[in-house]
Amino acid sequence: MKLRVFLMLILILFILTACAGSKTEDPYGSAETPQIIDDISTQQPEEEYIYPDSDYGGIDFKILNYTTPWNFYTDIVFESESGEALDDSIYKRNRTVEEKFNINIVEVPVDIGQLTSTINKSIAANDDIYDAVFCSIGSLGSFVVMNAFYNLDQIPSIQLEKPWWNQNMREASRIGRNPATYFAACDINLMSLQSVFCLYFNENMFADLGLERPYDLVKEGKWTYDALYGYVKVGAQLNGDTQFATNLASWDINGSSVFGMATYSNFAPAMIIGGGESFILKDSDNMPYLTPGSERLTNVFEKLADMIKNKGEFVDSNVHGDSGFLYTTIFRARRALFIGGEIKEAFNFKDMDDTFGILPFPKYDEKQDKYHSMQWEGAAVMVILSNRNDTEKSGAVMDALAYESTKIVTPTFFDLTMTQKRLRNDESIEMMGVIRDSIYFDIGVAYGWTGRIRERVPGMLWSGDGAVATLLEKVAGAVQKEIDKTMQFFD
Repeated sequence: MKLRVFLMLILILFILTACAGSKTEDPYGSAETPQIIDDISTQQPEEEYIYPDSDYGGIDFKILNYTTPWNFYTDIVFESESGEALDDSIYKRNRTVEEKFNINIVEVPVDIGQLTSTINKSIAANDDIYDAVFCSIGSLGSFVVMNAFYNLDQIPSIQLEKPWWNQNMREASRIGRNPATYFAACDINLMSLQSVFCLYFNENMFADLGLERPYDLVKEGKWTYDALYGYVKVGAQLNGDTQFATNLASWDINGSSVFGMATYSNFAPAMIIGGGESFILKDSDNMPYLTPGSERLTNVFEKLADMIKNKGEFVDSNVHGDSGFLYTTIFRARRALFIGGEIKEAFNFKDMDDTFGILPFPKYDEKQDKYHSMQWEGAAVMVILSNRNDTEKSGAVMDALAYESTKIVTPTFFDLTMTQKRLRNDESIEMMGVIRDSIYFDIGVAYGWTGRIRERVPGMLWSGDGAVATLLEKVAGAVQKEIDKTMQFFD
């Protein structure tokens, strides 16, 4: 009842303000160059790092690293300073580690489409070329079971228990009665941060609609499905335009429809993760299994389906081409109140006139203990190939790089690049800390167990089908076979 009253009041405010026109100034005061906030959580290490007394004689330390065509920041080596703060922080990090170990860090780039074949060739040839490798999350499982990666637990020079390694991933990835760590996440490659899902909203449009910004809801633990949908419902002003639902190729970017939420297929699984649900669980023996479903999971699915089936309030807009029906383009054009995407999208909005904010994906309800932020399956994690001979050197250098990244690079990424140049206010800086600390590692995606589910979920929910129990029943046998096949390797 309270929610309905709230929405009615908001709708009245909208009627009174809809003709106010477009605004490009900051509706909540000037925040073009916010002060750097020092107390956001970036997991910056407090302890002093103790470097080993190792001199590697000036050798090249080669890191295989992949690039993507989707505007992710994947660079890990710069040959000189350029004046760009983030690039220069990476340069400083590398020089620090190079001087400590007497090495020359070399990046060996490969297109993401060639990553798998490049690793396979190295393993088959037993060439021991790469000191370390960055591999995408979605490729991990197949490599682990073919024994392509070294067990990082057996490399003492990597301090996996330290905060410069992602502890959420470490805990989730250790499965079976004989758990081992074959991959680790860190901030050496900033793509791991950029690939985390979040929500953006247009603060100018919020002001035009008389809406309170949701930052306090996040801080108070009240940022939920219902809270998000309340905003989305008010923000959707289609003005009689239904063209977007019938003929995307002719959609006019200068048209009159305004959407509540523009996003793409990964929005659905990101909302499920945000709602505190996962398809793969672990029992008391650390053995993974497909969830049989629960009343809560059913409620999550049904609520999501009931929300996002409403065309115009939510639109699946990942269509490239002349029509411009792409969620980022729609957002820049003030045609959507929210969009759902990765953190890297902030780079696409650096020239946007309106002020925009960033938020974590919402919880299912206020009873949920914390927020969960899904990471794209193409995100980079560190591995050491099983054909590597000098694992002590590989471990020592990568551990030092991970430490120096959290000390030098990550704060720059937060405080300079993401705030003063892209995000527009201090509250968004704080939200970035919430998102980073809530990164969720999906073991089912990493090992390829839930591919059948992930393929079907977006279509189901966009069509209003919340029958998760039926879906799980259909795929249970095939998923369990995949899990059993993987666990043969661990046991």
